[in-house]
Amino acid sequence: MAWHRSSSARRNGRAKNVDHDELIHADGLYAWGAAPFGFAEDPRVTIAQVGPGFSSVQFGRPNGIFTDRQDGRYYEDQLRKALASGRQIMAVETWNELGEASGILETVEYGRQYIDLTRRYAERFKAGLGPP
Repeated sequence: MAWHRSSSARRNGRAKNVDHDELIHADGLYAWGAAPFGFAEDPRVTIAQVGPGFSSVQFGRPNGIFTDRQDGRYYEDQLRKALASGRQIMAVETWNELGEASGILETVEYGRQYIDLTRRYAERFKAGLGPP
């Protein structure tokens, strides 16, 4: 996959942080949003991103987002979709974002539930297996 740096990344007609214009080469395209919005079905997104849920309502912002974890079902559904997608790269969108209620680390509240789910599905993903 390759594309030119966007014009918004240019200053004085040059690509930002480089001495010359160049193509950007990447292994895939990632789009943030799995934790609050779910697995990206868009085929242009080539990295299978997953997240456990999300909350920004605790910050008192207007139009805060709350995505219920559903006792792990929300995360597991995304992991299943990642395996079924056939994408070559999977990314867990968050690890320790407790402030956004999107952490998958071991906690008093969830124990190792999300670590265990991640391990089980990551092993299947690496082995090229579909969802259980």
